[in-house]
Amino acid sequence: MNRYFSDVLIIGGGVSGLACARALKELGNSSVIILEAKDKIGGRVATDYSDGFIFDNGFQVLIDGYPEIKRLGLLQGLGAASFAHGAIVRLKNKFAHLPDPFRQPSKALTALLSPALTFTDKLRLARLRMSTDKLSTISNETTEEYLQRLKFSNKAIQHFFRPFFGGVFLDNSLNTPSDKFKYLFRIFKGSNILLPEQGIGAISKSIATPLDPSDILLNRSVKTINRNSAGLGVVRTQDETFHAKVIVLTGANLEALLPKALSLKYTPSLKSVSCLYFKAESIPYPLNLPYLILNGNENETILHLCCLSSVQPSYAPKGSHLISVTVLDKNPNLNNSSTASLESTASIETSVRKELNEWFGKGATTWSLLKTFHIKHALPQGFPNNPVCADYPWLYRAGDYVLEATLNGALHSGKQVADEITKMRFE
Repeated sequence: MNRYFSDVLIIGGGVSGLACARALKELGNSSVIILEAKDKIGGRVATDYSDGFIFDNGFQVLIDGYPEIKRLGLLQGLGAASFAHGAIVRLKNKFAHLPDPFRQPSKALTALLSPALTFTDKLRLARLRMSTDKLSTISNETTEEYLQRLKFSNKAIQHFFRPFFGGVFLDNSLNTPSDKFKYLFRIFKGSNILLPEQGIGAISKSIATPLDPSDILLNRSVKTINRNSAGLGVVRTQDETFHAKVIVLTGANLEALLPKALSLKYTPSLKSVSCLYFKAESIPYPLNLPYLILNGNENETILHLCCLSSVQPSYAPKGSHLISVTVLDKNPNLNNSSTASLESTASIETSVRKELNEWFGKGATTWSLLKTFHIKHALPQGFPNNPVCADYPWLYRAGDYVLEATLNGALHSGKQVADEITKMRFE
């Protein structure tokens, strides 16, 4: 059995692990190894390519206003294209166009006349947009309670806030703390929502650019994590043993590999999601527009959808269109796309196709289902605010399940871990 030794061993080559390794290198830590179970880096922030189509591993976007995106300079060279500012909302059997008049002044009249919100709600939304910092929150107040306190109607909450932030957190309950809602609202109101030319996986590749490829070991599925009598962390794969002064876990599921005596206190609630990719030769309104389409109707399967190639043409070959449909999984036993049962996939497709036909007419029956992703560990619940240093001084954790369920949270946690490890090294 081969043996390896390093100062830091990072388990997981997703964006948090890559960001941690990059920050460690920049801080002068040279002995860092990343173990990744898959055959490529990125974790959930990864992309597949087939027959000229680009399939992100679930619907994902890049928010250029995230602080870590700016700090790492990740926008350079991505050839990113932007969604239009605002959204289109499905209301009963119609589509309501709700552009952002602050970012698209030419659409101000359309926004004013949109049935997605009442006129009073539009005024309240404008006030919220201009005065987010001045509108105080209350301790233990949920986002829904905050919006109700600001006098938003049930229509606004159901038709706009619930589907939009349901898409962000894969949870449309609006139970997220109100101060966290304000934090994200501030970022979103001044940001562009982007799709990189080569897919979301380009972000992971950009983060990894400064790293030595030989320090990233792919196809390494970890079997056990422990600590020996000398105080070193010990990690075993099928044929190898790794020893390290510090181990960094980058996923909540990895904590199950620790022995019971070292079990950690925090167990996150993880959201599951399915993403279905359809090919269409022609597309009806409003799929021809570069907007995210939110579902404002209750008791329907689809959470949101869009025609990705209407935003970023590179996602589909010329003459074809790629449509992404996102569904919150009601079955917690769905696994990832490689192991999901055919029955589960067929059931979801049947429900989705029924709604697509109701939304877009018989033309939707000609759309071909190209690929389905079932992502069991898609996102943790909201803002865990979990400490990056675990209960043991040799064990750290990074990822969106640590700080916040966003790309920014994953990246920032990796940087925080690197800072803590470096601080410990020089104390």
